[in-house]
Amino acid sequence: MDCLTLTFQSYTSLTITMQIHLANTMLQFDTDSKGRLIESR
Repeated sequence: MDCLTLTFQSYTSLTITMQIHLANTMLQFDTDSKGRLIESR
């Protein structure tokens, strides 16, 4: 396996990991804001 392929694979997996992490963070933020919204009423 050449260096370029290895770098591309690690970059792709890193991007996927970041996207999953971002989605989980946004989901958590959405749940938190809804929870606070319900509490404040």
